[in-house]
Amino acid sequence: MFFLGLAAGCGTDPTTSNEYRTLLSDRDSLSSEVSALEVRVDDVVSAMDAAEVEAQSAQEALDEHEAQVEAIAEREDEVTALEAAVSDREDEVTALAETLDERETEIEQREAVANRQADSQARATEEPTAQAPSSVYYRNCDAARAAGAAPVRVGDPGYGTHLDRDRDGVGCE
Repeated sequence: MFFLGLAAGCGTDPTTSNEYRTLLSDRDSLSSEVSALEVRVDDVVSAMDAAEVEAQSAQEALDEHEAQVEAIAEREDEVTALEAAVSDREDEVTALAETLDERETEIEQREAVANRQADSQARATEEPTAQAPSSVYYRNCDAARAAGAAPVRVGDPGYGTHLDRDRDGVGCE
């Protein structure tokens, strides 16, 4: 019976009270706020996902760039090593060119000596009677030049060893 008294003592419908209506209004308001916050959370999560994808892309680009920089550094090292090798080779070529020049000079000197010796031997083996006597005689190169005969070669009229200082067969050079 106690319960009956409570129910009978209330006598009014609790859903019609002002306090209940306020609570319902607050609940609806909070429900709207929760919905708005859920939308904002979804937006933030989407933005974070997009930012994460963008960050991953940026990291991949950075990694690729760092790999390129490292490859360039390695290439620069290779170029430096090749430049040093080229410099060494240039030094070798310069040294070889100097040696070649020295040898060419030596050969030229030896050829000149050999030519002089051959000329001396040829003159020594020549018989004085082998040359036909010439009716032309030049006392010196000035006389040969004045006569228009310079240079005078072996076998030319007027050739004489007194006109050929280096004994190469050509006088008044």
